[in-house]
Amino acid sequence: MQTNSLIGRRLGNYKIDSLIDQGGMGSVYEGVHMLLGRRAAIKQLNPILEQKEGVKERFKNEAMILSKLKHPHIVSIYDYIECDEGTFIVMELIKGTALDVYLKNESGPIPEPRAVRYISQMLDAIGYMHSKNIIHRDIKPGNFIITADDEIKILDFGIAQLIGETPKHLTQPGTKVGTALYMSPQQVKGQPLDRRTDIYSLGITFFQMLTGQHPYNVKLSEYDIYNKIINEPLPPPSSIYAGVSPQMEDIIYKATAKKPLDRYQNCAAFLHDVKAAAKQTSGEDKHLNTQIFELSPVDTEKKQSAWRNIAILLVVSIFLLAVAVSVFTFGRHDQMHVIGDNAHLYKSDSLNAERTDRLNYGETVRIVPDRPEIINNGTAWVEATSLRGTKGYIPKKQLVSAKIYQQINSMFMTKEAIDLTPCEYKLVLWKYFVENKYFRNSSTSWKISSDTKNELDFSGIASGRFNSNSTPDYACILHSLSDRRCRILIFLDQSSENIAIDFPGEIRIKTIPAGEQGGGWFLGNTYKRTAANGSQYEVDKYEFLPTDGIMIYDIENETNSVCVFNSAENKIHIYQQPK
Repeated sequence: MQTNSLIGRRLGNYKIDSLIDQGGMGSVYEGVHMLLGRRAAIKQLNPILEQKEGVKERFKNEAMILSKLKHPHIVSIYDYIECDEGTFIVMELIKGTALDVYLKNESGPIPEPRAVRYISQMLDAIGYMHSKNIIHRDIKPGNFIITADDEIKILDFGIAQLIGETPKHLTQPGTKVGTALYMSPQQVKGQPLDRRTDIYSLGITFFQMLTGQHPYNVKLSEYDIYNKIINEPLPPPSSIYAGVSPQMEDIIYKATAKKPLDRYQNCAAFLHDVKAAAKQTSGEDKHLNTQIFELSPVDTEKKQSAWRNIAILLVVSIFLLAVAVSVFTFGRHDQMHVIGDNAHLYKSDSLNAERTDRLNYGETVRIVPDRPEIINNGTAWVEATSLRGTKGYIPKKQLVSAKIYQQINSMFMTKEAIDLTPCEYKLVLWKYFVENKYFRNSSTSWKISSDTKNELDFSGIASGRFNSNSTPDYACILHSLSDRRCRILIFLDQSSENIAIDFPGEIRIKTIPAGEQGGGWFLGNTYKRTAANGSQYEVDKYEFLPTDGIMIYDIENETNSVCVFNSAENKIHIYQQPK
């Protein structure tokens, strides 16, 4: 780590006032020209790296490239200095937020009109570079900054190159340059590069601006990322964020084509299509819609008649409980089916005891007759024998009768949905189906599915800690087989109390992790920003979720909504995300 010994010192005509940022490659200071009073960013190459082959040449190359460029969306260079204190580039001081930081902490998916304005400025600047026979080779959100005037500036040109030139020590043939996630297939293969490699990287950057996410899992190894870039198509942007219009999706596909000849051949063509598509979609803006649902499953009208029906409900509840207990405890021939997750027989009535047999979902066990159940730490245990003749103990809640087992199976459309639903919630769901009279001869016209056929994890089931405690919660989608209706059921703390949200068409859900891991989302709040002229304007505020949340993707309306539980209000809030 470098020290800040330069602060307060003079560097030629500049006085260094403060440290802006520091990293492995060097430091960036803020300074002022002593005569002109012009403030500047002073970038110092890490002195330790100056002796490393090619590093100083690359730093000097950046200064040379910048000296050839003068554009409103490209940072300007003022000077290049080599002296006893080190090697420096003095450049225009730009204050603002890096695009990658903005996407992560403030924006999430950028609304399409604003994203179009940003990409238009990028294309204008990169197209200007190309007209000077310069390719950037490392286009990514981290190399763009959003200024206080809400304009885009390109900052870093560390590996930019004049077309047709290969300066000594900078890049040798076959060398991969750039940032893996944004590399074109030609960069990955170490092939000769031209303007179209920047076109590809701009397409990936546009993808990330519109969706808030990179098309590939950032946790993948570099090898896996390279393989996807070369061999696999991009996932549809609208499958990540429904607000991406089909027109912009087509533009991204063309910009990121695997073969250079299939891409836009220059920034002007790319920009032309973006502007044409923007005109088509400008009238399609949809207003935000925030909904709030009480956690109680009983709506207002039902509450008005609750006292009148309480006696009936009590009788029905007692009857259902009696039926369940009788079927549960006295199954035919004392045979029960396993519905537990990772179930076992144990040598004694404790989960810490030695395991005597592994039991699979649906497997039949015989309850040992005339043996009373044992209560240990609030859990009821029974003695049972597996099909393999092994004897042991098993928690009673992991067993059901053949009738209930049939009904539970009928609730699910796929085995995956069964596997993703914990044992406790299988029983909670079964009770919900019974209470709502969904079963007809052990079958039902409402089904739970989990069709995770995409790498984005949208499915019919989501689980997480949706409220403020550590007990896992569960959400699923019920699909009506008679029409296209869907219903989201959310259960908290393994309780049968639930909230149901109905949708007229197909939806999918997935869990959004709490905090920074889940990213920033619009939760109905705004804040004010100040422009360079002093005027203030209001922008949407993007925040981390305080608890795990649920992303709801409405397929028909192509909208994403975030569902969050507010513990203080005991309510579920749904916030439709901006497009």
